[in-house]
Amino acid sequence: MSLLNTTSIRPRGSEPLKLYVVFGFLVTVFASNSKDDDVDPPMLPFPLPRRTPGFVFNGGKSNAAIHLSAFLDLTCADSKRVWPMIKKLANKYGPTKIRLTVHFFALAYFDNAFRALKSVFTVAAYNSSLLFPWVDDVFKNQDQLKNSARTSTMSPEDIFKMKTCVIQIARVITQMAIRAGILSRVMSDGLRSHDIESEARMAWKFACSKVVMGTPTFFLNDIFIGGDASSNWGEKQWNGMIDKILSGLN
Repeated sequence: MSLLNTTSIRPRGSEPLKLYVVFGFLVTVFASNSKDDDVDPPMLPFPLPRRTPGFVFNGGKSNAAIHLSAFLDLTCADSKRVWPMIKKLANKYGPTKIRLTVHFFALAYFDNAFRALKSVFTVAAYNSSLLFPWVDDVFKNQDQLKNSARTSTMSPEDIFKMKTCVIQIARVITQMAIRAGILSRVMSDGLRSHDIESEARMAWKFACSKVVMGTPTFFLNDIFIGGDASSNWGEKQWNGMIDKILSGLN
């Protein structure tokens, strides 16, 4: 019988099962005889983060019934608007019922967004207890940081002025840090740090891997919710959604 004559091969009864068993056995034997140094590591689209991404607000417990992930941009007006509300939600229900994880996502069309993002990781590395007070300060002073990154219609002179503005923005952030009780050297070094740069990039890549395209964006128990609609929810809508989930647990 020709092996090419596939129409004549018709496994019957337990023959398919036998084939699967034999194949599984061969794979197991091959794997057990392979050395770890002979196996190439899998290719990933970007390096794995050194820790779980995001910053947990108010000590939210990992076993909380509600896991709310918020993707915010420190230079985004909509993010600034929802920030007090989601903090209020986390405080109202408490860390045993809701775990709020904040991810900072630098939007490409705000020129200073990435610098603001790096400032977050700088503060987190310096003193994690100052992180969310720092976020409050940045949102409070958002007008000093927010500007458009559109350069397609800019003249070379305007672009040069924008580069000069980058230095000025770094000074603004450093002055904000001093007022927040953070050493100016800590912030200025952090904004230039390769490690801080890498962490900020990883945060951006992580958000992209979750298909985050704007801010604010929310995930409730790992499910994307609402988009533009959820960014306009008030306390009533959020409370209703959370209470519905909690009531189903009783």
